[in-house]
Order: sequence, then structure tokens, then C-alpha cells
Amino acid sequence: MSAVTTPNITYYVEVMLGLNIEFIKKLYKNCGIPSEKAVLLFLTESHTLMNDGCNNDIDKHVLDIYREIQERLLVTNIYVHLLAGRYQKPLMKQDYTTPGNPCGPRNSLNPRQNIRLYDVGEVVVNTMNNGIANIKRLIRPVDFDWRELIRAWEIDKHKPIKVDINLELGIAVIQSIRFYTESGDDVTYLP
Repeated sequence: MSAVTTPNITYYVEVMLGLNIEFIKKLYKNCGIPSEKAVLLFLTESHTLMNDGCNNDIDKHVLDIYREIQERLLVTNIYVHLLAGRYQKPLMKQDYTTPGNPCGPRNSLNPRQNIRLYDVGEVVVNTMNNGIANIKRLIRPVDFDWRELIRAWEIDKHKPIKVDINLELGIAVIQSIRFYTESGDDVTYLP
């Protein structure tokens, strides 16, 4: 079992990343989001901040800078790494990661809800809580670029994709993905 900590995310964002928490709260307040959710949304979702209608009174140049910073943070899955206590992990882009999926975390493995899985016949999900220490890249299913994986591996979309999800963090991360290629190979992909 790995040691999971609950970091002071506000401290990390303000001190380690050098971002202005009050400015982030103002961005989301203009969109009707409570200030206590602002930092979490900044690190996990891009939709609200990308909505121009919310921030008409914000300097566009500053807003664009924060949007770019947010996009860079989202592709690193920094929030999940902070929950896992991986503070020293370099902010590197994760393979097969595309943040901002509009289906939301709850429906991220439903081919009828997730547009990145729309042409897959079936997704079989197995959940566990057996430690995240051996998972190199902690990627939420909602941030996973299923289209790129399907294309790169030439996955047979008529056969089920089996996904093992780890819930140790209290948030779903992909442990492994098992699928068949169009040439008939049985592949287990580990993030």
C-alpha cells in the first residue's frame, strides 16, 4: 500500500507554482463557481476557464496566460500526483493524455457518453484499491486520449476493451488497459 497524503493544494499552487490564488478564485467567481472549488477546478477541468462569456472584465492577456498555464498543468495530471504525494515529480506531459473531456469523470468509460470511445463496442471495467506505487503515470480515464490509443495500437473496436481502475486515491486512475489489435494480438497496456 502506498502512502497517500492530502496536500495543501492552495499552498502548492501559490508557493511552488507561483500563481495568484485570489486571481484564480476571481476567474471562477465570475462564472458562478464558489471560491472553495476554484483551485480544484483549475487543476482538473478546463471548460469553465475557457468560456469567454464568464470573464469579460478580466484583462485578456492575463487570462490567456492563465489558460496556457492551466493547459500545461492539465496534461501533467498534477492534481492526481499531488494527491499521491508525488510533489517532486517533474511536470512532464503524460502519454495519451488530453484533458477537458466534456463527458465528465463519472461517464468517462461509457462509450455512449465519452466521445473519445464513441466507436468502441464495449468497455469492461474492473475496480480495485491495491496501491498506486507501481503505476508510473497516474491518468484519470476522463483525461485519457482513447482515440489516440485506438489509432496507435490499431485496436479491434468490435472486441471489448478491459480497463482496470484503481480507486486508492479516492479518484479513479487507470491501472491497465487490455485489448485486441486488428491483427488479433492480445495486448495489456500499462500507463
